[in-house]
Amino acid sequence: MTKMSSPLQKIQDTPRLFWLLSDIRALLGVFFNPLATFTNKDGNPGKPFLFIIGSGRSGNTLLRRLLMEQLSIYIPPETYVLPKIADYRIRARNLKWPTFVDLTVSSFEYYPEFSTFNISSLREFATDAKSWPPEQRTLPDLLQELYCHFSESAEVDSTWLGDKTPLNTLHIGRINRIIPNANYIYLIRDGVDVAKSYVNAGIYEHLEDAATRWVRSHKSWEAFRKKLPEDRQLQIRYEDLVSSPEKHVNHIASHFGIPRRECLAQLDSQLGDVEQRSHHSNVTQAPTPTSIGKGRNEISEDDAKRLRPVLSTWLRRYGYEPI
Repeated sequence: MTKMSSPLQKIQDTPRLFWLLSDIRALLGVFFNPLATFTNKDGNPGKPFLFIIGSGRSGNTLLRRLLMEQLSIYIPPETYVLPKIADYRIRARNLKWPTFVDLTVSSFEYYPEFSTFNISSLREFATDAKSWPPEQRTLPDLLQELYCHFSESAEVDSTWLGDKTPLNTLHIGRINRIIPNANYIYLIRDGVDVAKSYVNAGIYEHLEDAATRWVRSHKSWEAFRKKLPEDRQLQIRYEDLVSSPEKHVNHIASHFGIPRRECLAQLDSQLGDVEQRSHHSNVTQAPTPTSIGKGRNEISEDDAKRLRPVLSTWLRRYGYEPI
């Protein structure tokens, strides 16, 4: 018997409905929050911005390391808070600028994963931001300067900024509104390998849940990319990346126009979460194709039966072998 999906699950699996519901929820918050009329404009573009997105366990962190080593770009540890901050553009529109700065900056600093940034406090940054001239008091400008601050604190020179948080993939339509004109790399990996890797890393307990996350990431990206100019997006297969990393880094640099570094950056402690989180332990090693098909080789027939209803359609869609 086919399991019936709940209305909430249907919304979660339909990105456009999910984004619409989020905006409606945020708009309702305006009527119940007497301070909620803070507005922002599209700030000046500043440094170009690049998002690495895709389902987790797809090589996102590996690509981050390769780009930071070879190209003039800084990408901090995973941030997790941009979807919540995206809602502030409606919910907090009437806040005074100093209060809005505190709200936004504290979203980063008080999130548990902020310890991976190796920054003791953002208090000094927030104090400075509160004194900015009126024309700079926008959410895009605040985020631009905050990411620049992360880069400077890590002592990584860069002409580009970026973010690598797989969770952003499920909320990318909302995030795009607060970091306008950003560029996107979407990483694709065999869903069977991804699901097994998620479970092996202890991020998901059940293969079906991990596989559902993979599918939801693809649905969200497919809905979003239709509205994105070709020169601001790129799809890369994990299997191709680990087989020929130099070729793909060169392609990324050429496609987006990111300058190369004169020599490889020595990233000792600048990656933060790579050194502190065990599920990133392989990232510091040279890329090899040995992980291709690893999950498939570990899947039992019972596991395969549970995964087929979740993965089959999207495996075929992206040219992967059925399970």
